[in-house]
This record gives sequence, C-alpha cells and structure tokens, in this order.
Amino acid sequence: MKYKRGHLNCRTIKQREKIIEKYDIEIITVANLLKGRTMDSDAGGIIEDRYYEFRCTSKKNNLNKYTIICGIIAGESLIRFAKIKDVIVFNPLKREYNIDRYNNSVKCEDYHKIKWDKTAKELFYAINILEFYWKKSLNNTLYKVKREIMVNRDKEPSLQFIKKVNNCIAEDRTRLKISDMILKLREEDERVRDFNFKNINNILEKNNIESNFS
Repeated sequence: MKYKRGHLNCRTIKQREKIIEKYDIEIITVANLLKGRTMDSDAGGIIEDRYYEFRCTSKKNNLNKYTIICGIIAGESLIRFAKIKDVIVFNPLKREYNIDRYNNSVKCEDYHKIKWDKTAKELFYAINILEFYWKKSLNNTLYKVKREIMVNRDKEPSLQFIKKVNNCIAEDRTRLKISDMILKLREEDERVRDFNFKNINNILEKNNIESNFS
C-alpha cells in the first residue's frame, strides 16, 4: 500500500507505539462521514463510517509535522497510547458526543463536565462543516482556531477568531455561506441536520461586519 506524502503509516500496533514515542499527537477531527463518502486510511483499507484525523509533531524537530487519517480501531488505539482524555466527535447527522477517557465511557456532551459556550459551539460547527464541504484537511488558520475552541469551549471565542473563520468562508470559490453549504451537503445526504449561527451573526452585526455564516 502507498501512503500519502506527509502521512504516517499506523497500520499495526507496533507502528502506532513508535509514533507515540517519536511524535506529539493531537486530534484535529473525529467525525462521522456522510452517506456514500469514503476515505483512504493510513492504517490500510477504506473508511466508510467514522474517521480520525491526527496532527503529529516530531519531538526532535517541531517543524516536522505529519498527518494521520484512520478509522475507529486505529484511531481509538492511538488515543489510548497517547493518553488523550477528552475527544469531541462531530456528527453532522445527530448530536455530538464527548468520550471521557477517565471512565472509558461515551457521554452526551450536555452531561460532560465542561459546558459549551453557545458561540464557541457555533464556531466549532462551522469549521467542521467547512471541512466536510471542502473534503480536505483544515488550513493552518482554521486548525489553530478549532484547537483553541476545543480547549476553551466553555468561553466565548474572541472577535478575532470569529472574523478569521468568517474570512475563510468568504474565500471559498463557490461564494456560499455556511447555511448554503449545509443545503449542498443535504443534497448528498438528506439526514444532515440544521445548524444555527444566531450568536455569531449577532456579534458580527454589532461590529458592522457582514456575516458569511447565514
């Protein structure tokens, strides 16, 4: 099997253990795929349901960064080896879930110890929808914003973060707003649910900025 440039082979347990020894890994995305979508796994085979995307930074040289995209078995294995305690799953078809690694159980986000700020949740949704619509990994700007939101999800994101995402939406070649992208995704899978960006729109309006969310 040929692996994509910039990706790491995580096919075996031994390879995953070596990855943890050599790299600091963090989760970019854990998400359920839309109906009919597939992805090539860096563990071999084809992903048809939930995919895990990790960013791996060399412990010897932090300029050396790699990506891992894999399915549930390899993804959960890497999470265990890296001792990642908190995982947020984005499911465009239903509610998100946090995986509490301390108790080794899946809990609905409403019952998780860290409550979401409403605006942070909207921005998290929007970034994930962009990733689904573009069918590619997040650029560095969106990746950094998403990482900060996930770490500080109980706090309202700064206007700077909201503007960065708003500008990224505007740069899309189709010139669609997030709400329009959702409609396009629903053409692909009718189960895609509605998302509301009321809080973000209010913040942008107060600052006389045109919203590209809805």
